[in-house]
Amino acid sequence: MKAKAVLLLGLMCSLPVSAANVIIVSVKNSSGIDVEAVKRIYLGKMKAFPDGSKALPLTFEQGNDVRGAFNTGVLGK
Repeated sequence: MKAKAVLLLGLMCSLPVSAANVIIVSVKNSSGIDVEAVKRIYLGKMKAFPDGSKALPLTFEQGNDVRGAFNTGVLGK
């Protein structure tokens, strides 16, 4: 499946004293993105960016600690 814009959730590096959620958006995507847009994409309420390019949320498997931290910290779930 070709997607003009691909969203990828991941941690680039994990240190015991520091951790962060990272949202990666294609350099070809000129749409701005904020936390509210990320929430809407991952909750299935938003399927595309304002410029019309497809948003494809990716995440870790269920039960993964990083996924749990993202769901709690960003999505409030």
